[in-house]
Amino acid sequence: MRERRMAGEARLSWLQQRILLRLGAMAAQIRTAGTAEAKATLTSLGVRWNPGLNDPRWTPAKRAACSRSLRRLEQQGLIRRRNQGNTPTSKRTTHVQLLPSGEAAVQRLTRTAANMPHEAGC
Repeated sequence: MRERRMAGEARLSWLQQRILLRLGAMAAQIRTAGTAEAKATLTSLGVRWNPGLNDPRWTPAKRAACSRSLRRLEQQGLIRRRNQGNTPTSKRTTHVQLLPSGEAAVQRLTRTAANMPHEAGC
């Protein structure tokens, strides 16, 4: 059965769906088994974001697609990108925080995640 979208809810690309599911799983893992410091970081900054770390298949094209997807998710009000670096002008995303609407989207996606293909994404 097909899920109905709420009024005004944008469609999510395959990559955006994978990103949200990954963020939801990472946040849930920290909430259940994380240290006090990790839980505090989750609350203040969000989940540590470093896709493709030590992955030789991680190409500049994948990096750009992932960056665009993050930007669009932020524009839709589902996530907040954070930069914990020393330079405020840096555009590098070091943490991603799920907003309440993003948490709701993760819950909806989790119900239908079994039908998603398991390919490499962000």
